[in-house]
Amino acid sequence: MSSDIKVSIGLPVYNAAKYLNLCLNSILNQSYKNWELIVINDGSTDNSLEIIRAIKDSRVRVFHDGENRGLSARLNQSIDLADGEFYCRMDSDDIMHPERLANQVKMLISSDYDVIGTAAYVIDHDNKIIGYRRGNPFSDRSVAGIFRNGGFIHPSIMGRIDWFKQNPYDVRANRCEDIELWIRTAQKSSFYNDDTPLLFYREDSNHWPKALKTYHGYLDMMRRKIYDSNDDERELYINELKRSRQKHVLRSIIHYGGLDRIMKLRRTPPISPKVEQGAKLSLLAAIAELKE
Repeated sequence: MSSDIKVSIGLPVYNAAKYLNLCLNSILNQSYKNWELIVINDGSTDNSLEIIRAIKDSRVRVFHDGENRGLSARLNQSIDLADGEFYCRMDSDDIMHPERLANQVKMLISSDYDVIGTAAYVIDHDNKIIGYRRGNPFSDRSVAGIFRNGGFIHPSIMGRIDWFKQNPYDVRANRCEDIELWIRTAQKSSFYNDDTPLLFYREDSNHWPKALKTYHGYLDMMRRKIYDSNDDERELYINELKRSRQKHVLRSIIHYGGLDRIMKLRRTPPISPKVEQGAKLSLLAAIAELKE
């Protein structure tokens, strides 16, 4: 039975107090109950640790060493600590759909997929649903296909713990640890992305500073790939590096021209009023305070 499968949820936390209670409620409100939550405080300077420690649930394991080691290192740590058969990724400012774990467990036990992801509803800082994002369907698992279509929506993924232990995150890949992992593993793995939105993915209104950091991290990662690759792959990475620079120029023009809204509409198509109403009900159920 699917309920026999234990899921380990990895949740690194850094200065996440603003949205952390909503995230934690959405995990506690899951219809699927056989899980453990591995919360790793990555040297937060706000009251994130106090929020985490206030949870009275034996399934929640809290780790705190006072250091700030970064997301990739903390993800690898959570994978090493995991006791479950499946590993689920989560971000501290996002919200799980109440049926996320149940649906993903069902998908994994009825297939031979290593990692699965889902689509997501995109929400703003006020929890308003602003659109829908699909993620890469991985019909093309080549490196070129990932460059063209992107990767999973990272906090939507669940997979087999053995796969994650065999394929750790690269701690050098700053703010692009996920795409680096898919590039490195897709051709030797089985990936699937479901179109059902099982995550409420939060997008900051001031996205530009993070976009800049991601861009520079991506360039650094591409340079390492160029250096480490064989002759057949090197040209592919060189072309992607050039394409990334060109895309950044275009995005800079859009941003400084005050046209960010156009970019957001391209990345996040709106949803119909009927779909939005159903999503709102699921969101309210996800973040509801649990009764003692």
